[in-house]
Amino acid sequence: MAGRLTRRTFLARAGSLIAAVALPVACGGKKASTSTAFTTSAHAVPVYLLSTSDPKCIGTACACGACQKHAANKLFASREAADTGRAHVHCNCTVVEDVLSPDRWRALFGDPARPDRLAVDRRDQRVAQVLA
Repeated sequence: MAGRLTRRTFLARAGSLIAAVALPVACGGKKASTSTAFTTSAHAVPVYLLSTSDPKCIGTACACGACQKHAANKLFASREAADTGRAHVHCNCTVVEDVLSPDRWRALFGDPARPDRLAVDRRDQRVAQVLA
């Protein structure tokens, strides 16, 4: 039955594909390596996210629902914070990098040298206003 396409697997695969496309858009960016999402300044500050899309998982749902919701809403100040701020212990989502303008980064996390916060949630009204 592994190759059988049921309504449930179709919806799971479609949801994963939509999440993979929507995540960079929700962050305001394109691909992490070429993002001009939040800034066009050469002094952009990196921000990190968890990505539920993995090239090895084409056609299957690698990420669980908790990972998909977590990845769609969290931004992290560092790669380490993203790695430790996963949805659950066995999460295998990929940590990806995007950029923010220094002003937006400071509004979300504080001083880049010593951030006040290591993670923020887009569902928070203050965070949504900064990213708008």
